[in-house]
Amino acid sequence: MSWRRMIINTSTNSTSNTLLLLRKNNYCCSKKGILFNYYLNNTNTKILEPLFLGCYRRWNHTKTSTDNDDDNDTFVVMSSELEEKKKNSLTLYNSLSESEKEIPLFFSSEENDDDNNNNTKQNKKGLAWYTCGPTTYAPAHLGHARTYVCLDIVRRILEYKADTITTDDIQHRPLFVMNITDIDDKIILAAASSCEGGEDPLSLARRYEEEFWKDMDELNCLRPHIVTRVSEYVESDIVPYIEKLCSNGFTYETDDGVYFHIREYEAKTNKFTKYGKLAPSSAATADFFPPPPPDDGNSNTNNKTKKKKDPRDFVLWKKKKKRKDEEETISWNSPWGEGRPGWHIECSAMIEAISKLFKKTHTFRVHAGGIDLKFPHHTNEIAQAEAYHYCESSSSNNNNNNNMKEEEEWIPHWVHTGHLHIDGLKMSKSLKNFITIQEILHPNNDNTNSILKILSSPADNFRLWCLTAGGGSSSYRSNVTYSEDSGSMKEAGRTRERIVQFLIEATEWIN
Repeated sequence: MSWRRMIINTSTNSTSNTLLLLRKNNYCCSKKGILFNYYLNNTNTKILEPLFLGCYRRWNHTKTSTDNDDDNDTFVVMSSELEEKKKNSLTLYNSLSESEKEIPLFFSSEENDDDNNNNTKQNKKGLAWYTCGPTTYAPAHLGHARTYVCLDIVRRILEYKADTITTDDIQHRPLFVMNITDIDDKIILAAASSCEGGEDPLSLARRYEEEFWKDMDELNCLRPHIVTRVSEYVESDIVPYIEKLCSNGFTYETDDGVYFHIREYEAKTNKFTKYGKLAPSSAATADFFPPPPPDDGNSNTNNKTKKKKDPRDFVLWKKKKKRKDEEETISWNSPWGEGRPGWHIECSAMIEAISKLFKKTHTFRVHAGGIDLKFPHHTNEIAQAEAYHYCESSSSNNNNNNNMKEEEEWIPHWVHTGHLHIDGLKMSKSLKNFITIQEILHPNNDNTNSILKILSSPADNFRLWCLTAGGGSSSYRSNVTYSEDSGSMKEAGRTRERIVQFLIEATEWIN
């Protein structure tokens, strides 16, 4: 099957930036390494969104000819990822190794036969990918949008590659999991101030979660196969996870909660690992953290700091407490009294729960999220997981898949997206300098020509803007600055309109 050349001029200057699309089974590639996916037949034309986002230099375009092919427009596009030896993987930057690494789509593993432990059989497990989702206490903003659009583009590439592999090579398609943090101090505070008399925190979290999924749908982001809400895993998985950390000797209890003990972790696991794998080198030591302020007798923060045995320690379980003469409205029973889980523990425990459910079919190999989660959240996730599996590896003579072994990572590949800045600062709910997703998807502009309205698509414009890393040559890992008046955003819109116009004209020509 041949690839056919289709030219779209993406610049008002005909001598610059010509976009070369190559079509084969609804799959296209450009000179810059941008992938597009679209549907084109005799009755309908539907432009979807650019698919690829990453390092353009990795794409090598080669024109080939065949002896019996008279079509001068026939040629093949190949990349290093699509070569035979790499057809079953995708290469992405790994924050853990600080280098580009391959992400295999499946993994061969041996399983013991239930009837005879001496017999083993080869089983190919699929890739499981975990993404840290939002804390649902307010509308999602463009910082969230950029992260999840970028990760959606990568996901589509992975799923496309999985679809091109024969069933003999891959038995299970990639599994994508995302969590929703519906228990958090911010949610409780937002619920208390949302209306007269307050609102139930879980109800508020569900309301904003529904808005989040609506935003993702409008941005054409694929939904995860599994959504894990923290509140649904507290008693069944998070509390038992903390109990095991306690039995392994990595925690201590204070009058306000249960804490992870970093010094104990370092002492017991120094032959296997170290704390701070994703942290800046200086932040991995206790010297990075400032000493507690002098005790003035009135500082609750100071009292909490003094209770920690090491400033790097973090809370696993928060005991129920009074909040402005009112008790917290949400809590669960536990061996340490009523309370709720800390932030860092949730993902480690839920990944463990999903791993057990899919232990025969999938293996978690990728963990993704925004760069702001790299430290301390993802750093502490790794420490917890390694501590959770510690005793098994130290006491067992045989190698179990769940054991923590030297040079083996809990999750080997970590993907982080860069910040989205506005007015020189990171866009953030806490900084109150954010633009909601709905504000950009549905701008208040009634002066738009009706014909242009039909062709307009702010969601596709934003996806194309994300694809080009905010109009620059950098990747999804770079920080970018958003401005409604920025030339890069307007150029993304003009480029998309030219693509749509071309497809309309191409359809008419084909018909």
